[in-house]
Amino acid sequence: MMAKTSLPSRRLLLGAVLGLWLVYATPSVSAPSPSAPADGAAAAPDDNAVAATQVVESFQAALIRAAAEAQCAARVAPLSAAVAELFDIPGIARQVLRRQWGTLDHSARRRFAAALQELTVLGFATRFTARAAVFSPAEVQRRQGDRILVNSALQRPDDAPVRFSFLLAARGDGWAIQNVVVAGVSELSLRSAQYGDLVEREGFDALMGRMNEEIKETRALCE
Repeated sequence: MMAKTSLPSRRLLLGAVLGLWLVYATPSVSAPSPSAPADGAAAAPDDNAVAATQVVESFQAALIRAAAEAQCAARVAPLSAAVAELFDIPGIARQVLRRQWGTLDHSARRRFAAALQELTVLGFATRFTARAAVFSPAEVQRRQGDRILVNSALQRPDDAPVRFSFLLAARGDGWAIQNVVVAGVSELSLRSAQYGDLVEREGFDALMGRMNEEIKETRALCE
């Protein structure tokens, strides 16, 4: 029987990522060839690219505002609102447990998504405290169908920039963040393997118990 990974060990592994960065490993997407502007005129901005960039910059602004709060507890409410508005939590949850998703009923899916959202918010609140940092302007890197990849960087005084890549998916008439890769590392790609394996070995209820333990421990860090 495989030994369970301890919570401290899992925290060290997941803490290697800057914040509890949501998301699933970035799929490969290629950019369509842009049309050359006629007569040297500047190309008109793509409405979807502009909208996706605005989503990313709204989330980055929320992170910077929250980081200005000295107390972790004061960061939770604004970050919770930002994640709820700007992230596609149901889509992320579906990708994290993609192997088991079809076996879960509606109630189980909602429970998992809610726990995942809370862990994400608490992770941002406890770990993102770069008060003097600023984000560089977000730029669309490439697009394919209903996916857009937006790049940015966290500029820090006296330290090297940290590269961020945001994968957004179409949601209704707008865009929502499905993945954040920080310095090439996606935390939920780790979660996908960890959580999926736990469900395979011990079942969904064991996963929820483990996530609830992690939520409790992370809340304690934020009091």
